[in-house]
Amino acid sequence: MPAAAPPQLVVLDTETTGLDPERDRIIDIGAVRLGPDLEVRDRFVTLVDPGVPIPLFITRLAGIADTDVRGAPAFPEAFAALRPAILTPCPRPLLPSSSCSTPRPPVWTRSATAS
Repeated sequence: MPAAAPPQLVVLDTETTGLDPERDRIIDIGAVRLGPDLEVRDRFVTLVDPGVPIPLFITRLAGIADTDVRGAPAFPEAFAALRPAILTPCPRPLLPSSSCSTPRPPVWTRSATAS
């Protein structure tokens, strides 16, 4: 029986207008698809227009202002562009996910995008 191919990883990074998932919005998406030897295979970066003002605290923290996201795609369009660029070429990618703002440990999930 041949050995299973090592999984490819998709590493996502986002910036948001705050920490409340009900109220706050994504303003930046970055992703890299790593190959079996952890080499970068593809990159994706886009600003996202949140449709709401970016708080001054977030502008100072992330360096992203309302003027930066003006004209950027809304989240549905940004995600639609991310999917074929990074997620589709990577069959059943592992998506590492963590947050420095929560007390929970990092969570590793298998993507359902390539079912």
